[in-house]
Amino acid sequence: MGAKKQAEMQESFRGNRGHSWDSLRDRYQQIAGARLPMAIAKEFSHVISWNTDLRYETGTVRSQEATKFVRAVEIILNWIEERV
Repeated sequence: MGAKKQAEMQESFRGNRGHSWDSLRDRYQQIAGARLPMAIAKEFSHVISWNTDLRYETGTVRSQEATKFVRAVEIILNWIEERV
């Protein structure tokens, strides 16, 4: 990927677009020419329930919910790494 294309790609993830499930899903479909596999979309459903505002909230999360989130992230990252 050329430097210009890479800069455009990085810019496309700035702001809310980089945290928007719809934007990320649509971007994947545009680039890959296919939908996300159902198993990966299911894992994303666990991840997207945690929004960026949680960084600023105090309190605790149930251990089961945190574990589900971390496991979903691991599965998604493994799937991505297989494709890079």
